[in-house]
Amino acid sequence: MTVLNQPDNRRKRTVSERLLREEWEGKRFYYQGYKAVLTQQKSSEEIMGSSVLQSLLVSLIMFYLREHLNRSTYWVVGGESGLHLAKRKNMANDIAVYRKADVPDLFSENYFSVAPILVGEVDIKIELPEGTNEMDFIIDKTQQLLDFGVETVFWVTTKMKKAVVARQNQPWQILNWSDDFLLIDGLFLNIEKLLQDEGVY
Repeated sequence: MTVLNQPDNRRKRTVSERLLREEWEGKRFYYQGYKAVLTQQKSSEEIMGSSVLQSLLVSLIMFYLREHLNRSTYWVVGGESGLHLAKRKNMANDIAVYRKADVPDLFSENYFSVAPILVGEVDIKIELPEGTNEMDFIIDKTQQLLDFGVETVFWVTTKMKKAVVARQNQPWQILNWSDDFLLIDGLFLNIEKLLQDEGVY
């Protein structure tokens, strides 16, 4: 009986590792809905994708950054780009802006290991640990990024229609979508206007 159980156990471990999105401070964070995958109620593809609005916002913000930032100075990357902060400390970022001079190997198969100057997140995509709420997670992950050296971190929440903005050595802000907030290099972002310009809002 033990022999028969071994393949299933290995398969479950393989599936759960694939559903791991981030790991830091001794905590492992899985995609929202990962338990439904483990019980074969859903496929991994069903839980790992973004909603229409999440995808649209990430794309629009990335296009906005690429259009307005100096392309000879910065890389704007997305697609849950991996960030390696330390051993067993890895994160996924919806949007990250790097100084080109800071990225030594563009052909590396590893995660980025240097701090981006700007990180943007649209909603929380992990299964929150028991006893943790969304703001706890936002604060914790943001502080980890700031401690690593990221200059500015911002979150866009689609349910509450708020933006959370944190900068090195400055008070954090909680803003409405209709508010302008500073990104980098004097560039401001207004979520509501960004959507209006696309005929969405």
